[in-house]
Amino acid sequence: MITYTNTPSTDIQFAYEVKGGVERAVLYERADNTVTTSSYTVTGTVGMVYVNYTGGTATITLPSASTYPRREVTVKNIHASNTVNISGAAAGETSSLTAKQAITYRSNGTGWYVIGKG
Repeated sequence: MITYTNTPSTDIQFAYEVKGGVERAVLYERADNTVTTSSYTVTGTVGMVYVNYTGGTATITLPSASTYPRREVTVKNIHASNTVNISGAAAGETSSLTAKQAITYRSNGTGWYVIGKG
């Protein structure tokens, strides 16, 4: 039986479990969310956002970087032709996705920076 001794905080992505009297760290995976509306703000539990808005351009807003240091968020545009704009990325960072593109941001505590794009 697994018993969680604490829940993951916003700045770490693992939890502790006790199993057989041994405590160990366990990777905490953030939830996926599929967005079908024109705007969405990423919450503390979401790490992957799939955007499939059919009505034109969608806007995804990243949470405050200072609230989530060392956190990563990936946004994937799964629509065949529409654009996704990302609000809250650090100045000079990519903030728009065309059809089928994905981008991963990581917070350094002061801004969201691109660490992967495809």
